[in-house]
Amino acid sequence: ELSRGKGIVVAVIDTGVEAEHPDLVGKTLPPIVVLSRDPALRNDQNRTDTNGHGTAMASLIGAHAHDGLLGIAPDAMILPVIVADRHGLAQVADVAEGIVRSVAAGARVICLAMGMRHDSQALRAAIAHAEKSGVLTVASAGNDNVDSPLFPACLPEVLCVSGLSADGALADEAVVAPSVSVFEVAENVLVSLPFGMRGSVSGTSVGTARA
Repeated sequence: ELSRGKGIVVAVIDTGVEAEHPDLVGKTLPPIVVLSRDPALRNDQNRTDTNGHGTAMASLIGAHAHDGLLGIAPDAMILPVIVADRHGLAQVADVAEGIVRSVAAGARVICLAMGMRHDSQALRAAIAHAEKSGVLTVASAGNDNVDSPLFPACLPEVLCVSGLSADGALADEAVVAPSVSVFEVAENVLVSLPFGMRGSVSGTSVGTARA
């Protein structure tokens, strides 16, 4: 009711986005590809999501109510930043570079629906660069039901998101810690999937995109 994201670019740093999905047609910009792990996909014209995770996250943000699915910012544009391979695995250096390139490309918000257990100076520097540039990074607290969010969600510059069940209770996988900024519904949420499909997914990644 307050905003539909008009004029805002949201970078989805993930596995890519299926740009021709009916829920997302006309909502994506040409992708940025940063893939050390999978050289076969190093093609700036490749807008295909070989895993599905990125498309799901993008739909929670920018889906435009085709046949009932509406994202939280349907007037925003999605910038796919492909850092994870077909298995959903990413190099930390690629994630850091993806953040820097997102900022350079004009993103105002970065959706980082992933994380790791170990620190990274390169990723810290990229997050700090985003903050200094006025770009908000939103990241997943993780799905381990512990009291310590993943990195970089634990950083003070990052909006850290954990999960709720549909009835507003803590999700089974929720991380509960002082550094968690937002709790969002993260169980059995309808999303877009590759090949024009839809399905229900769970996890704090879902909450991150919804936040």
